Amino acid sequence: MAAKTTQADSWRSRLTCPRYNRCDVVRRGSATTTTPGESESNEVTITISDFTYSVPDSVPAGAEITVTNSDEVGHTVTADSGDTFDVAVEPGATVTFTAPESAGEYAFHCIPHPAMTSTLVVE
Repeated sequence: MAAKTTQADSWRSRLTCPRYNRCDVVRRGSATTTTPGESESNEVTITISDFTYSVPDSVPAGAEITVTNSDEVGHTVTADSGDTFDVAVEPGATVTFTAPESAGEYAFHCIPHPAMTSTLVVE
């Protein structure tokens, strides 16, 4: 009997597979890939640098959030509970996703680096 592959297994293999040069692999939520210089000045930004998230104090409900990964390894921005948001960001890449429509605090983490955690506050 063959071993069953889960979505999480597939997700992890895609994050570490060097053939994926762009971050367009998403399990939940809505994400797009952008190139440097495409972002708008009114966007909310999460920056990943040195295995740390830099997150704004709060974001408007439904806001477009830009995530920039300054590290040399891939990361994710994955909600701790539910299927609110989960986007992968390859090294040096920028992606966007939509903040939840409901106000609240949304704890999140990086799948390949579980010690990376933060909270997105939606107003």
